[in-house]
Parts: sequence; structure tokens; C-alpha cells
Amino acid sequence: MSKNQTMKISKEKFEKNISEILRRHLCLNIKKTADIVVAIPTLADEEIFTTLESLSKCKLPNSKRVLAIVLINESEKAEEKIRTKNKEIFDKIKSTNFEIETEVRYIKGIPEKLAGVGFARRVLMDEAICLFKKEYDEKFKERGNIAEFMSEKFIFSLDSDCTVSENYFSAVEILEIKNADFGVLSFAHRFSEEKEIKKAGILWEIFLRYWRDSLRVFSYKNAFYPIGSLFLFRATPYIVSMGMNIRQAGEDFYFLQKIIPLAKIVDIPVYVFPKAEPSQRTPFGTGREIQLYISGEKERLEKVWNFKSFEQIGEIMRSIDDIFSGEIKVETFKLFLDENPKYKEQLERIKIQSKTKEDFRKKFEEWFNPFKVFKFLRFTEKIFPKSPIYQEVHKLTDKIKRDFKFEFEKSGLTQISADELSLFEIQLEFLRSFDEFLFHLI
Repeated sequence: MSKNQTMKISKEKFEKNISEILRRHLCLNIKKTADIVVAIPTLADEEIFTTLESLSKCKLPNSKRVLAIVLINESEKAEEKIRTKNKEIFDKIKSTNFEIETEVRYIKGIPEKLAGVGFARRVLMDEAICLFKKEYDEKFKERGNIAEFMSEKFIFSLDSDCTVSENYFSAVEILEIKNADFGVLSFAHRFSEEKEIKKAGILWEIFLRYWRDSLRVFSYKNAFYPIGSLFLFRATPYIVSMGMNIRQAGEDFYFLQKIIPLAKIVDIPVYVFPKAEPSQRTPFGTGREIQLYISGEKERLEKVWNFKSFEQIGEIMRSIDDIFSGEIKVETFKLFLDENPKYKEQLERIKIQSKTKEDFRKKFEEWFNPFKVFKFLRFTEKIFPKSPIYQEVHKLTDKIKRDFKFEFEKSGLTQISADELSLFEIQLEFLRSFDEFLFHLI
């Protein structure tokens, strides 16, 4: 575990979790050892070669062995053209010598209910735990502490449509310096040259940043980008949390929910560059949102949660002590609890279990996780209707400039222009610059 000991678990339970992970694991039979595993699921995607070439250009850590593992995951109901493409990619990866050490595996006939990115990520990450455990058993079992050993092993979660900055592996050192267990890297999408697809990609990235930054400026601490290709973590939080779920989409969001109460999570100023292109492979996410937008469902990206809803979250975070004292001053939160009696009961139970305000505050911040925040935002839509994204993001950027004394050099943020795309590009540049600004504050 990291030295801050944020994850409380007995030696017996830790070892039991490893055993259960290995018991469920679909072994990929990789014989190599590594300190860092880059887990990359893919499906009939030629971009995987761009990803591996990008990783090959990265400066490798001096004292750590790196292994990239690519998993081609194919449903039992995959079309023939998908099967053919998967076979071509598998053969080509096997016959290519990349600068980064690479292993590729191809799983066919996955049951339709299982097949997807969540299943593939879990197989890859479980395989990493398997590799680490084999090395421990062979070299360190007699004299080592397995929790300490696993705390020095790392897993990057990446996608096959991503490139990375050349300092990608420096993220491990940053995680160690910050004495953290889990890191969320930064990102900037690579956009299409086709105008409508580009606009959809920009709107999607603005939405992600609007959501994260609006929560941050209102003192919500657990706002991290829930994007699977941005994750880096020690093996320990994976083991303690029992790892990745097998959802066909949203697996990254729910994995992060499990990690938040267990581990110290930090932002890492190292970049991943996902491709913003339409796709129908998952029920939601970047590709799906872009596909829906260019198919005519414009409001999905052109309207967002009202900034007033985020202001309400700020009010909630400021009134935690009042909630402990039995007074809920934020009317929207009171209505939200009335509509969700299960949450109301949970909150009452937390109050009873808390001896002090400080104890309650800690428990409340864990309880009011991003999933409940998402539910709250959905609830407030009937009170504060969704509004045009440009309008709401403008409210956010005004607050950022005011509260953080943040200066943005490019003019035009408030100009009325016929070129709507240019205005969105300026807003996106502002939010990306604010990310960089926050890194320097930490």
C-alpha cells in the first residue's frame, strides 16, 4: 500500500482478495514480468498501431520494467468483417517489433452479455495482478510483505484510439511523489477534420470539463474525469476494491466509485489524447454521443445541466455541519431526499454513527459520491431546466475568472459571432488552460 495507508485492510483479507481475483481470472498465459502494465482493450480498431507507436516513443522509467498488453475481445455474435479485421490486427501486432515490450491476446466467442470494454479491461487488469503475484511467489514470498510488494506495481488503463505524451510514464513518479494510490491523467481529444464531427467532439469535451470544473469550483472534492483511458493506479487499490466491473459501458465511472472511499486519488498533469470519432460499439461515451449528435440528436450535447444546479451542490457542501445538527437548509436537497427515501435513511444512519462534526463531514463526503451527485443533477432538471451549453459554460468561466483571478489571453469569449464553432473552440481552450492552472496550484 502507499505509505499514507489510506486503504485499511487486514493481511488475510488482502491475500483472500488476490486469491478471488486469480480464481475468477481468465488467464492470458503471459510469461513475462513487469513493474508497470499498460492494459489496452481493442476491437477491430486499426488505431491500436498508432497507440503502440505512441507508447514506443515514450521515455521509459529507468528502474521499472514496462509491458503493454493488448486484448482483442470478440463477441460470439461478432460479424464476419469484425472477425476478419480482428484476425488481421492480431497477426500484425504479433509480427511487429515495437519499441515498447508488447504482448497481444485474442479472445473469441465471448458471450454477448459479457463482451465489451468492461470485461476486456477486467481480464487485462486481472492478468496484471496474476503476473505480479507470480513474481512475488517466485522471488519474494519467503521474506516479503505482499501488500508492500503490490504497492510498487502499477497499472495504466488505456484505449486503442489514444496517443500519449512522451512523458506518459513519468505519471508513475508523480503518483509516488504525491504518495497517492490512484491517478487521473489529463486529456485533450484529437478532433476530426469533418466540421459536424469536430463540433460534436468539442461539445462533448466541453461538457466533461464543465461537469468536472463546476463541481470543483463549488468545493466538491471527488470530481475526477471518469474516463478509463486516463487511469493509473497501484495494484493495491485494485486488489482492495476487487477490481474492474464488466459493464459494457460506464465501467470506468463505476470503478472510480469503488476507489474513491478507499484510496488517495490525485490529478496528474500528463496527457492522453483520445480520438473523438462516432461509434456505435457502446451504449454511451464519446463515440456514442458523437454518433447521436451527427444523427440529429443535437440537444444531447447542446444543452447541459443548469449552472444553478451546481450552485446547489456548493450550498450542500457548505451546509454539512447543519445537516449533522438536524437542519437541512438547502431546499432542493431536502426534496431530493424526500424523493429518494433510501438515501434519506442512509444519511440518518451516518448521523447516528458519527460522533463529531468532523467525523460526519468525512462520512458525508464519501456518501455523496459522484453517482449520487449525478442523480441529484438529474433530479434538479425539473427545477432548473437544462440550458444551452455556451450560456452555462459562460457562467462557469465568469466564476473561474472571479474566484481564481484566472486570466485567459485569448479574446472573444463573450463575443456574439456567426461562427458558433469558433466560440466553442475558445471556451474549450479556456477550460483546458484552467486545467493547467489548477495543476500549478496543487
